[in-house]
Amino acid sequence: MTRHLKWLIPLLLAPLSFFGCAWVAQLTIANSDGNLNTQPSFGLTVVVVASIMLPVFFVLWAAVAGLRLVREATRLRIESRAADGPQTNAQPARSYASSAESYLTPERNQIRAERRDAEAETTSTHSAADEDIAEPEPFVYLSQEPSTDPQITTLTALSDASSLLALLQVDLEPAPIEIIGRESIEGDPEEVFHYETTLFHSRFTGNVFTDGNQEDDDSAFPAFVRAGLTVGDAHSPAAIDALHLSDAERGLIGGWRQPQPVRVIVTDERVLCLVEGEWTSIRFDDMAVLYPSPERRGFIAEMRTDLPVLLSGPTAPILAVWVIYLTQGAEWLWEDASLDMLRGK
Repeated sequence: MTRHLKWLIPLLLAPLSFFGCAWVAQLTIANSDGNLNTQPSFGLTVVVVASIMLPVFFVLWAAVAGLRLVREATRLRIESRAADGPQTNAQPARSYASSAESYLTPERNQIRAERRDAEAETTSTHSAADEDIAEPEPFVYLSQEPSTDPQITTLTALSDASSLLALLQVDLEPAPIEIIGRESIEGDPEEVFHYETTLFHSRFTGNVFTDGNQEDDDSAFPAFVRAGLTVGDAHSPAAIDALHLSDAERGLIGGWRQPQPVRVIVTDERVLCLVEGEWTSIRFDDMAVLYPSPERRGFIAEMRTDLPVLLSGPTAPILAVWVIYLTQGAEWLWEDASLDMLRGK
C-alpha cells in the first residue's frame, strides 16, 4: 500500500489545492469591502493563477508516479516468470490429426537452428573466468541395468523418462554420452550423442491415408499408427484385442514390416538405427509428424521423404522425450498431451 502513496497523495492534493485557492480568493475579495469595480490586487491574481496551475501540477505528478509504478510492477512480473520457468498450465494439443501441422514445420526448424546457433555462440564466448561453472551432470538410466524381468525394465524406463522430462522441461540438458564404435558412424564430427538403447525397428509399407479412426474419439491416432503400436516386442493377441481396433486398423497391422531389435542412438541431429549391420539415419528435419505413445511403449515418426518408422520397446518413452525436446524445444514438453502420463497426469 505504501508504494501507492506516491500517486495517491498528489492526486488528493489536486482538488484540495483548488478549493484552498478558491477559499483564499473568497477571503481576499471579502477583505476588499466587496468593491469589484477596482483593479484586482496582485495577491488576488496570484491566488487565481495558483487555483488553476496547482491542480494541473498535482494531476501530472500523480500520472507520472502511477506510470512509474506500473512499469516497475511489469518488470517484476517478467522477472518472476523468468525465474519460475515455463508455466505448468499449458493447454495440451487437442488432437494429433489437428496438431499435425504444429510439428516440425519449417518455422520450427528455423527456431531450432537459431537456438542451437545461440547456444554454440554462448559456449564459445565463455572466458577463463567462467571455468568454475558446474559442468552438466550425466543422467543415470536405471533402465540400463541388466534385468531378467521385462516388467521391471518397463517400470524403470518409465521412471527414467519422467525424470528426464522434468530436467529437459527447464533446459537442464544432461551431459553428452560416449559411444563405443564412434568411428564407424558417418556424419558431422561435432555431432553430440545424447542417448543409446535397444528398440524394435519397423517400417510401414501400406497406405497412411486409410481412414480407420474411431468416430467418437477425435484425439485418436491415425489408423496406421494405432495398428503400428500393436506391433512390438511384447504385444500378445490379447493385448491387441484390448485396443478395440476396427477392421481397417487390424488390416493395417500387416503393413508394418516384421520388427527386429536394433541398436538406437539419439544425437542432436538425428536418430541412428543399426539395421542389419548398417547405420540408418532418421533425421529430425525429415520428420513430418511425431506420434509418441509412452503408455504403449511405442514411438512412430511419419517422414517427408521416407516410409513411416516405428521404434518400440520398454525404453521408447525415453526416446520420445529426447526427440520432442531436440526437435521442438523445452516448451513443447509442457504442452504435448501424449506425455501426460510421464508428468503424472
